[in-house]
Amino acid sequence: MRVELKPITSYDYHSLRQLPMFVGLLAPLCVLLSIPPISGSWSSDEFISNIRDFQDNSAILTLLSIGIICLLFGNLALLFRFLERWVIISTLCSVFGYFMNFALTLSAILYFRFTFVIEDGKKLSGEYYAAYASCAISFTIALFLVIDFFRNNHLRGRGSGLSKQQRVLVFMALVVAIWAVLGALVYGKLQGWTFTRGIYFVLVTSTTIGFGDFVPKTSASQAFNIFYASIGIIMMGMFIAFIRSVILEYFQNKYYLKLENMADSKLDNLAHSDFRTSMDEKELNALNLTTDKIHVKTSEEHEMELQNAQFKQYVRQLRFSTLAMVIFWVLGAALFSWVEEWDYFKAFYFCFISFTTIGYGDISVTSFPGTVIFCVYVLVGLATMAYFISVATELFSFVIDRNSDIVEIKRKILTNSNENLRSKDLDSPIGDPKRDFALVEALELDTGNEREDLIQKLLSMTEFYHKEVQHFVKSLSDANDLYNGKKDPKNSALLQKFQKYDKLYAQLIQISQSKLKDPNACNIRIEIDSPPAVFKSPEIHQQSEPRRIPQIRQGPTVQLYKTYITPPS
Repeated sequence: MRVELKPITSYDYHSLRQLPMFVGLLAPLCVLLSIPPISGSWSSDEFISNIRDFQDNSAILTLLSIGIICLLFGNLALLFRFLERWVIISTLCSVFGYFMNFALTLSAILYFRFTFVIEDGKKLSGEYYAAYASCAISFTIALFLVIDFFRNNHLRGRGSGLSKQQRVLVFMALVVAIWAVLGALVYGKLQGWTFTRGIYFVLVTSTTIGFGDFVPKTSASQAFNIFYASIGIIMMGMFIAFIRSVILEYFQNKYYLKLENMADSKLDNLAHSDFRTSMDEKELNALNLTTDKIHVKTSEEHEMELQNAQFKQYVRQLRFSTLAMVIFWVLGAALFSWVEEWDYFKAFYFCFISFTTIGYGDISVTSFPGTVIFCVYVLVGLATMAYFISVATELFSFVIDRNSDIVEIKRKILTNSNENLRSKDLDSPIGDPKRDFALVEALELDTGNEREDLIQKLLSMTEFYHKEVQHFVKSLSDANDLYNGKKDPKNSALLQKFQKYDKLYAQLIQISQSKLKDPNACNIRIEIDSPPAVFKSPEIHQQSEPRRIPQIRQGPTVQLYKTYITPPS
């Protein structure tokens, strides 16, 4: 079984950021919480009412209406940003829209508090507290966008900050939010429910929990429910699936970065240990002394090492998903126990019945805060449960596949086969850690014939180095075109990695020259030019003209070595 890695581009490594992901998930929630304040009274006899009662104060209605318009404008601008269209302008427009919604909603809250007096026997309604939540989330989104803007060079060349999977998740969240709003408005009209109660019914239906505490009773609402639920269940399933995909992608990226660190560590060890051992061995040979052979890892051993790393990553995912699910249920039980005045076990039982979508209907929330908490909690709770099940399933499948091939891998290790050391992995995509592992394997070649091994190492290193130079120059050229001559954030990573290759190549050339200068020691005469110090040239960072690139590519990288082989006497 080969360990397959999903290639991750340099853009993914250096441009993915967490703040845009949080913004994308908070935006639909902000929309959902901005509608209740304008759709019902801010004071009531009960904490939640089933009768729709619109706020009749013109000043508050005006402030909230303009705020929602600004919020929709900010969401539209955010959508363009995530589509990689006019990222900088879209971000600034989005900040303006969310900040205006925050300011206008806060103004409505302050106007209400200082102007109106709550009558005896009444208290502030859930719609009033939803205004606070909408205000807080709008400010948080605007703040995150501002921080991301200034932290990343005003977003010049940095893109939206989301991967393809993350963008799909954000769009899916927005679609689910819009569908929920439409459903809540229609059910509110047909059944006479508040917007909050409509959202609750929509989520209970779309997640297939089906408590049964609220049901459509008229023929029109039942007919609409057949159409609405059919589409809503599919949307909710896709949304939860994309949440799982994004979480798995996050762990996969961490695993891939760990492989890169492993490869870099092997290159460092090879440069600082193995090559020095070769030089020491020359001196010992001159004194007719010998050294013990250093064990050379084969490709099968590298494969087992990668499999072990992947297995550990799956175990970490399982621990994380289990811990997240338990913490989520424990905290959820505490919240529902508090707002619904249940005992803790009853609240925990409710969480289990809800997040596993069993939904017996014997227990359900009744208060407004309980309804709001449930609407938010149910989405994350289902995603957590789905993530736990998927990780457990993948780990089980991986263990079966791994154990089925482990005997074959060990057999290959015992044969210590060194076939095709100029591995096809050297032709894998540039930047793949498997290229580094293949390079290490080629440079650790030890067949017992030092001269032939040295020739093979030179050929492998030269082929590898030539491809890396081409990739390196092209990357710098593309970065200069993208950044208009400004510093590319991924240049430093490229430079550090290329310096390792350059150091290895220079040491290999030095060893080759010292070992093969004596014509009596070998019938092979090698004349090798020193590797071009491409990474040291400041001109590459400064030049962005297209005409500069052919000159660099046709430079010394084309003539990295000259080899003349004469037949033995």
